[in-house]
Amino acid sequence: MGWKQTLATVAPGIATALGGPLAGMAVKLATDALGIEPNEEALIQAVSTGNPEVFAQLRVADNNLKVELKKLDIDLERIHSEDRGSARDLAKSTSIAPQTVLATVFVLAFSGVLFFIFAGDTVQPAMKDAMMYLLGILSAGMIQIMNFFFGSSSGSKSKTALMGKK
Repeated sequence: MGWKQTLATVAPGIATALGGPLAGMAVKLATDALGIEPNEEALIQAVSTGNPEVFAQLRVADNNLKVELKKLDIDLERIHSEDRGSARDLAKSTSIAPQTVLATVFVLAFSGVLFFIFAGDTVQPAMKDAMMYLLGILSAGMIQIMNFFFGSSSGSKSKTALMGKK
């Protein structure tokens, strides 16, 4: 597991904030909690050690980030949702043709790579690793395409959490 996946597991709020406009705040809170240099490289190195004490301190920093965001009335999910919404609004106001063409290319490429990998002897052994790498890239693109056209699963996750409380 890479450092990003580890951080997302240990401190999901910090991991989410690193990908957006609150990255500086997240890095500062995390590095302050760890007592290290306030930069992303130092944070990556600390997370990569796999030290349980570091993970415990990151969980505390993650909670502190949530408190700070609450104080500032910042909702990360709303920010991400608005970002997705603006992409859909742009498609509505102009044309959805570029998104449709790109989505079609990705789906066809994904299907083609799957076919060649699982069709048997059609892929040379030397090319199999490259095809698997390409399949990984296309799989990530497929997720984005599904999110664009059908929405993110975060709304579903929220509904499930609310239903569980009743």
